Amino acid sequence: MSDDWDTEKGVTCVVCPKCAFTFDACHADEGGGYSCPACAELAQEATIAQLRAEKDALRLDVERLDEALVVTLEQNAQLREALDRAMLSGCSGCTTQGILQAAAAALATNPKEDGDG
Repeated sequence: MSDDWDTEKGVTCVVCPKCAFTFDACHADEGGGYSCPACAELAQEATIAQLRAEKDALRLDVERLDEALVVTLEQNAQLREALDRAMLSGCSGCTTQGILQAAAAALATNPKEDGDG
């Protein structure tokens, strides 16, 4: 990698110029030069920590989406009930617009209480 790598005198070791980790010179890279295993492990640990943080953030996103889905499904059920009530009450003209207006009015006058299932 870098020309800053020095071979120790009298032994076949190299010392990383960044962290001073010493290892056998026989562990040269394929293209020549050296890559420090200690520096590589630190970089890998940083990557793992970043991936864990991203995973935790994604889990929180999934939990929020699950909660939003439950709310949406509950609202959908309330709208269906309101539409059913509107249809049974003989909505104005039984057009799509009339049904939706009657359902909105029914939902506004009879909101479902929290905790009802």
